Amino acid sequence: PIPSEPQIDEKLVLATILRSKNGTAVLAADLDYRIGYATPTVAGLLRMNASDIVGLDLRDTLKLAGWPNVHDVIAEAAAADGSQAFEATLGGVKISMRVLLMRDAQDTVCGFLVLVQRQVSP
Repeated sequence: PIPSEPQIDEKLVLATILRSKNGTAVLAADLDYRIGYATPTVAGLLRMNASDIVGLDLRDTLKLAGWPNVHDVIAEAAAADGSQAFEATLGGVKISMRVLLMRDAQDTVCGFLVLVQRQVSP
């Protein structure tokens, strides 16, 4: 028999991860820093409602969440074409935030992706 097309692809895996309650909040913003997507997990980690922050400035939102130098860190991530990280304590909970550049199918930078996770104590 001829093997059928795979039933699982990257989009399905990504959608499952984003819908899961895996303890990672995800925010995505365009090059103008406008948040276009936020997972519901931001409520628990950043104490912000995901639907309320869509359309807001990513830098200002993360500054309110406790990342004081986020403007500089995002600029450094863009200049270094890589990722930058920050650790903060919000409401007594230690979290880590990482900003990465997003690229489209042509490998052109098209926005920013921020991952926020609760730190696990060793």
